[in-house]
Formats: sequence, C-alpha cells, structure tokens
Amino acid sequence: MILILLLLAIILMGYDCRYRSVPLIPFVLFCLCVVSQGWSNPHWESCGMGCVLVMLCSGAEYLFKRPFLGIADKILLPISLMLVPLPEVGLYLVGVGALGLILSLFWRRVYGVEYFPFLPALITPLFRFILKYVDF
Repeated sequence: MILILLLLAIILMGYDCRYRSVPLIPFVLFCLCVVSQGWSNPHWESCGMGCVLVMLCSGAEYLFKRPFLGIADKILLPISLMLVPLPEVGLYLVGVGALGLILSLFWRRVYGVEYFPFLPALITPLFRFILKYVDF
C-alpha cells in the first residue's frame, strides 16, 4: 500500500507542478488510500481541526476576494490530518508551511508567477506520519 501511495503522490505532485491542476482519478485514489490507512486508528480530532482550518481559509478567501488554496488542497488537508495524532499536528503544519514557503519562493524566482502549487507541500510531510504510524 505504501508503494501505491508513493506512486500516486508522485503523479499528483507532478501534475500539480506542471499543469497547476490535479487529475481526478489519481486524487480520489490517493484520498481513498490515505483514508483506508487511517481507518484502523483515525484521529478525528485532527481531521476536525483540518476542517476548521479549511473553513477559516475559505472565509478569508471570501473576505479578500482572492483564492488562497485550490480545491484539491482544501480536500486533502483534513484527509491527511486523519493520519496525524493531535499532539503532532503542529509539527505537520510547520512542515507544510516551511515547504510551502520554500516552494513559493522557488516558484516566484524561477517562473515569476504569484500562484504556486501547494499540493507537494501538503503531501511530502504526510509520509513521515505514514511511515511512523501506519502498520504495513
């Protein structure tokens, strides 16, 4: 299962970086694999926190009339937090933020555009928790 997750993650990150779009079938398969991995020991409180973060981001998007996250990012955040225990949510979010900052600076420097793919920043720190907490 870990190899399938890794392959789907590479496909999703490649598509997001190249086309700034995520194909539906690999995205749904990745989400289903993450949910199936977390179903044995789900962390609903972390998932709920992810839903609150997505709602806050959506509210900020409405107020500022500017998109901050894509739809795939908003769907994947609560699903990925299902695998992260509540005491380690901060560590996951710091990893996401650091990778997002590095990716945004790189994207602005190399491509000169304001928008950048955020999905790689969400997926990459998730593998630390998949390798640590998921039984194979």
